[in-house]
Amino acid sequence: YLGLSLLRETLLEAARRLPLSELILVVFILGTTAFFGVFSALILGITISIAIFIVSYARLPFLRADTTLAVRRSIVERSEPNSDVLKTEGEKVRVLELTGSLFFGTAFSLRQHIRSLIATDGDKLHTMIIDFTRVRDVDTSALFSLERTLTECDENGVELCLSGVRSTIQDRFRRFASTQDSANGPTPRMFDTLDAALQKIEAEILQRYFSTPHP
Repeated sequence: YLGLSLLRETLLEAARRLPLSELILVVFILGTTAFFGVFSALILGITISIAIFIVSYARLPFLRADTTLAVRRSIVERSEPNSDVLKTEGEKVRVLELTGSLFFGTAFSLRQHIRSLIATDGDKLHTMIIDFTRVRDVDTSALFSLERTLTECDENGVELCLSGVRSTIQDRFRRFASTQDSANGPTPRMFDTLDAALQKIEAEILQRYFSTPHP
């Protein structure tokens, strides 16, 4: 009698305070407890909690900015002719500034975003810079996703550059690469800072443009 009274109060309280989806989960876990025992319900509750956390965290924004070099320029002052060239040719360089942590949920979203960019602008996309300055950590699944992203970029003629990667994350990159059979595979260009990457690529664009005859 006491147990049923507590159960009724708990369900009524949950019905008033929880959204329908979470209320259904509470009832489902209670049913699991009744038919399969407390241990099974505990395992189920932990599994569902982890799944909800992963789905919710994967929805957090992982992109701080998505621009091109035509807009996101380095701190170097350029002459007007050079600036005009970079405004045009800079559209071929995509700059993705990440934020937060990369695990398999956000890394998958990043990979899908890059795929959509290649599918949409692949004919004019030449270089892609991914900035890790505000990335706190990456997990192993994110490293697998980044490796596949690197391969897909290479297959589509897009050079991938990484900037601002923390030393701890670089160590994880190196340990991951040492366990993979990717000696002959593509490797990203690494830069200490985003501005260093922008300066280098700007210089390459200008050198390539002015060394090529134009009508």
